Amino acid sequence: MGEQHLVLMGEFFDHVSETYDEVHSSHIDRAGEYYAALSEPIEATHLPIDVLDIGCGSGLELESLFLKAPNAQVLCIDLSRRLMDKLLCRYADKKITPHIESYLSYSYPRGQFSYIIASATLHHLLDDEKRELYPKLRQALT
Repeated sequence: MGEQHLVLMGEFFDHVSETYDEVHSSHIDRAGEYYAALSEPIEATHLPIDVLDIGCGSGLELESLFLKAPNAQVLCIDLSRRLMDKLLCRYADKKITPHIESYLSYSYPRGQFSYIIASATLHHLLDDEKRELYPKLRQALT
């Protein structure tokens, strides 16, 4: 995916940010169950676990995470500043580190994250991009 394509994608999601939550949820059958299922593998804890959320959008997927791990520290990566602003407002009382950039080019720290969330984002990638991304994500896990 070229740099110009990433810029356009970020601009698109900035443009639709006001209606993103309701439109996005309406396109996912049983959205509540879907988001709850994303956090199913996460063990309930009050410890400050490190979680990576790539393509986080407005953070719809984080609600169920914070129910299970209220002290989670989440690194959120997304192309859209406006969606990230919504996420930060929604979870103002949570430990979130925002990055407005492509998760394809992000320099992931080795062995930092207990969990990685990638909700409704990987379908935007070409197969070659996925093959390049997956090893980076794997090495970022503890």
